[in-house]
Amino acid sequence: MNRAAKQIDDRRALAAQVAGKDIETLMAHGDRDGAQRARQEMEAQVVARRAAREAGCFFDIAGERDAGCTR
Repeated sequence: MNRAAKQIDDRRALAAQVAGKDIETLMAHGDRDGAQRARQEMEAQVVARRAAREAGCFFDIAGERDAGCTR
């Protein structure tokens, strides 16, 4: 994972944590609809992180493949 990808991943992790805190706050105030929206946002951030990790970077993958050819 390059530096930019790491920063994006870190930002998504923080966004998921904030959404989790939103859920706690909204439930404490009895706002179930708001908590549901926050849960959906948290899940979206988690799914985005997983998808980005699984997809990998084309240039990283191509570089690894090319490095294997030169060995």
